[in-house]
Amino acid sequence: MRKLALVAGLAAMCVVAFAGTSASAATVQCKTKVYKNGPVYVTSARGMTCAAAAKEQRRYAWTGKNTFRTPGGFACRPSGRGTVGYQIRCAKGSLAYRIEFAD
Repeated sequence: MRKLALVAGLAAMCVVAFAGTSASAATVQCKTKVYKNGPVYVTSARGMTCAAAAKEQRRYAWTGKNTFRTPGGFACRPSGRGTVGYQIRCAKGSLAYRIEFAD
């Protein structure tokens, strides 16, 4: 009976630990403008705020390439068409964000 209680306790601790991890890496929907004079928006962010994603994207000196790496180490690649325009997904470990260029 003690083994059963111990196993149940460990399982409960694992569930609580997993729930805490997934909550911190939640995906949020955004509509945050990145550049003051451009139609580029952060449309979603995982594990970070929309404002932090926009700030990270602003740090990148845009070269016009679709595949690039930001100064913070995010690898960015095209991910297709969005609801408004062209999308690029940027990821670094468990953090990620998506930007969209309005047509």
